[in-house]
Amino acid sequence: MASAVTPPSGWYTDPGFLRLELDRVFLRGWQAVGHIGQVKNPNDFFTGSLGNVEFVICRDANGKLQAFHNVCRHHASLLACGSGQKTCFQCPYHGWTYGLDGTLLKATRISGIKNFNKNDFGLLPIKVATWGPFVLARFDDSSQDTVDDVVGDEWLGSASDLLSRSGIDTSLPHICRYFVTTI
Repeated sequence: MASAVTPPSGWYTDPGFLRLELDRVFLRGWQAVGHIGQVKNPNDFFTGSLGNVEFVICRDANGKLQAFHNVCRHHASLLACGSGQKTCFQCPYHGWTYGLDGTLLKATRISGIKNFNKNDFGLLPIKVATWGPFVLARFDDSSQDTVDDVVGDEWLGSASDLLSRSGIDTSLPHICRYFVTTI
């Protein structure tokens, strides 16, 4: 008779193990963060978090998919919440305003700051790609290429070819996002 062993319970409850797992697994490599239906049109956006990394995924006015750390470069406040349509992201504290391409459009309360160049304070980018109906993000810098086929291979390994040949049902729409929290 075969026997099974499960990992120790501490692997599921220890905060140090969670930090290690985030660092070694989830913040390295491609992660599915959304559905293409969430950013179907220019100016569509959605937000999320992975560990302590807050992010925003959007389509700029030209329809290009973009991803950024969802924090103001001045006050570190969240710039967007939930999902919807925006033409820009604006910090609720001092009104710093960013385009959907990440550029700093307006910086208030900076008079008297020497050598301030607003081009140096755009939103920090995150790599983003799509594979089938999935929006994928990569939070580290180790991947150089974001060609969808390469992304699929990195994300799914050998299953990428099998799924590509078998087809992915892209007609399934995104309905909602559901968060599970622990006490």
